[in-house]
Amino acid sequence: QTTAAQKPFELEWKGSTAWLTIRTFMADKQQYPFEKFADSAFSELKAKQTSNLVIDCRDNEGGIEDWGGYLYSYLADTNFRYYDRILVNKKDSFSFQPYAWLP
Repeated sequence: QTTAAQKPFELEWKGSTAWLTIRTFMADKQQYPFEKFADSAFSELKAKQTSNLVIDCRDNEGGIEDWGGYLYSYLADTNFRYYDRILVNKKDSFSFQPYAWLP
């Protein structure tokens, strides 16, 4: 879970390696516009001709569906289909619920 002091996503440099941390895809779109962040981050990576990039998504439980596809669009060099279909059977509870911080 992201704390108030942590931004949901950020780009840092650790030596010659760029470290892109995506803590969540569930953030206030007005306060933290992911597309604007990603455009800026990947522009910086390109300008610096970065050859080493770590994308840290540990503990990221997902969120706004489009943001994952937007991130991947910077990594793919061809057109792609994000998914063909999604099927979720509604249940009263799911086996992963004890590990999720969202209801």
